[in-house]
Amino acid sequence: MTDYITLFPSYYLDFHCIADKCKHTCCAGWEIDIDEDTLSMYMEDTSSIGDRIRKNIKNNSFCLTSDKRCPFLNKNNLCELILSKGEDYLCNICSEHPRFYNYRGRIEEVGIGLCCEEAARIVLSSDDNGLIKASDSPLTEDELFFIERRENLVAELVRRLEEMKAPSKSLFEKFLLCERLDLIYSDLLDKANKMPELKIPSDEEYIKASYNLVNYLVYRYSEDLDESYISNLSDFVLDFVNLSGVFYCIVTNKSGFDINVYSDIVRMISSEIEYSDVNPSFWLKN
Repeated sequence: MTDYITLFPSYYLDFHCIADKCKHTCCAGWEIDIDEDTLSMYMEDTSSIGDRIRKNIKNNSFCLTSDKRCPFLNKNNLCELILSKGEDYLCNICSEHPRFYNYRGRIEEVGIGLCCEEAARIVLSSDDNGLIKASDSPLTEDELFFIERRENLVAELVRRLEEMKAPSKSLFEKFLLCERLDLIYSDLLDKANKMPELKIPSDEEYIKASYNLVNYLVYRYSEDLDESYISNLSDFVLDFVNLSGVFYCIVTNKSGFDINVYSDIVRMISSEIEYSDVNPSFWLKN
């Protein structure tokens, strides 16, 4: 068994589910697969909640209601499994979301995904993207070199964004070919594609938030840093960040930058692109 050295961004420790305060609950609209260990626990539970769980499982997943909600998400958007049994009673996908894990040799890198509105707010408003190492084991020269190259790539992409006055209309070529899941996203994409001129915000707060977005995307997707992959990853990051800025200018008439509006736009794009099985490959594997 590998003893991993775990790394995570400093903001990772700030994340906590906001439960009923969430406007875009992850307990609706998504398939909820149950891992084998938790499924066994549910099958053996002789309590009333165990009986109810078994009636709502099909093919090792929870049967969603007609409006695509988890059957244990109550009218107040609270989880009845947690209320009844506590957080330890959740299956892995529920307890781990929106966390992600990347493995590179003996390195385990952990983060929080942008499809969660609270995670998006934390990531995009962060004042510190520095990595924390949850181990006393030192990193090797090769591991440190990889992290340094990744930091240099972030700096280079931020520089390119700062020099870009407005994104090109070619920005939409891959987005238009992608699978579309959300009607609101699809409508915004079509509106943006028909605009004669594209605009992105110029506020200092937007620049900070877009820097954080660059850092997140590079951190999450830097599975390799050879020249061809860096080129694909760079296109993906710049397109993602620019689309977020264009959408922001379409949906808001505010004079100043609103991080909450921006976070919600990024959350929507993340849910549409990152959490599709096929969409990231338009950039990263072509």
